[in-house]
Amino acid sequence: MLLNTQNQLLPSPKPEHKTSNIKPEVIDLISSSYKNPVSPE
Repeated sequence: MLLNTQNQLLPSPKPEHKTSNIKPEVIDLISSSYKNPVSPE
């Protein structure tokens, strides 16, 4: 519920304020790790 309300208030579809200090490369890495989980060696 709260997330939906925040998304409506935000001008952009994604909550960029949470990842404003994170580099796009890092975000891409995190996204990739979620899609393809790396097993710990």
